[in-house]
Amino acid sequence: MSLRTELWRWMMGLLASVGLITAAISYWHARDEAHRLFDQQLRLIALNADVSGRSSGLPHAEESRDAAPHDPEDDFVVQVWNATGKSLRTMAPGPDLPPGATTGFRDLDGADGRWRAYTLVTNSHTVQVSQQTVVRDELAADAAWRSLYPVAITIPLAWLVLGLVINRVIGRLDALTVLLGRRRMLDQNPVPVDGAPSELRPLVTAVNNALLEQSRFISAAAHALRTPLTALQLQASNLSHALGTAEARARLDDLDRGVRRAVELTRQLLRLARSHERGASRTLEPVELADVVRAVVADLLPVADDKQLDVGLTRSDAGAVLAEPEDVRSLIGNLLENAIRYSPSGGTIDLSITADDDMLCVGILDSGPGIAQQHLEHVFAPFERGEARDIQGSGLGLSIVASIAERYGAQVRLANRTDRSGLFAEVRFFTHAAAATAHSPLRFAD
Repeated sequence: MSLRTELWRWMMGLLASVGLITAAISYWHARDEAHRLFDQQLRLIALNADVSGRSSGLPHAEESRDAAPHDPEDDFVVQVWNATGKSLRTMAPGPDLPPGATTGFRDLDGADGRWRAYTLVTNSHTVQVSQQTVVRDELAADAAWRSLYPVAITIPLAWLVLGLVINRVIGRLDALTVLLGRRRMLDQNPVPVDGAPSELRPLVTAVNNALLEQSRFISAAAHALRTPLTALQLQASNLSHALGTAEARARLDDLDRGVRRAVELTRQLLRLARSHERGASRTLEPVELADVVRAVVADLLPVADDKQLDVGLTRSDAGAVLAEPEDVRSLIGNLLENAIRYSPSGGTIDLSITADDDMLCVGILDSGPGIAQQHLEHVFAPFERGEARDIQGSGLGLSIVASIAERYGAQVRLANRTDRSGLFAEVRFFTHAAAATAHSPLRFAD
């Protein structure tokens, strides 16, 4: 069950309970007030009744010229007796009800139901004003129900406001969920604490500490593995020269390839750990993109020459990006390494640097097999290598590319060539001037 649903259920139940209790209290209070008002009416009528005996009494309903429709049950019955007990019908007629012996309110039974009466006893006369109980109850209930209208309107409005409050509060949790959901598996960049509610800050701090420990573990493991793997590779190479049989050399070649893959994986893990360690407290500076691309090409040119690949820079627009030089070098180096690794012998790789308004674009066009369409959106995940299982690689290169690009707000795009087989890799950086305003980290919702 979601936290939002749980809050909704409890808060709506609480409001409904409070509303029902308030409604019940309001109903009984209004009903009691109505009864007191009606009792006061009986008393006032009794105090102002005509007891002179000169009037022949008020007309019966059928004799009245008042054409306003009304229920005869709603009429008050006023009875007057003189000191000797003789009945004087000076007011509204009704059934004969026995007079009370003392002044005050009482309930009595009549021929047509229960009555509420007020009796006023003086030295010269007795006045009694009566009203049917059922009429009083109906009028009191009607007044009580009217008092519930504000409660009936307030509860839905409270639910609406409650929904807005819950969405606002849970929205901050949603922002943290979105932020964590966008992170890649090996992304060690700390989760931003700015704007986080105080209740969530221990959680964010714990996540950042866990990420830091993970980065340290990766770095330590890579350092620990690199030395023995390099020694094992050298020993395997020396042993292959010492053994003379073709079968032994074939087995050692298999061993050598396995060790090379382990060395490559260790190197990439170490690069990944170092890039994250720099990301936690990096110093940004303007970096000429063309200089970095030329340096990366120069470093990898011996590997490309070994495969007889034609690597060239077809366009080199000037422009600087705001970044750490080693991060940009690692990003472009991984993309070019992939192009060299997957291009067949005798193939071509073209690089270009294009300036476009406030963006600098680095493009790498290779002549390899490309990537199946169903794998294009998954290749940035760690250890994802698509269908090319026969080509040596660690599966971390594109994950490192995506992590570095995300850190600087750059955009990475991969697309298969349409003119022939091959892959086009493109990275779009914000220029140094535009980087300050174009990219800002995701923060918690206010």
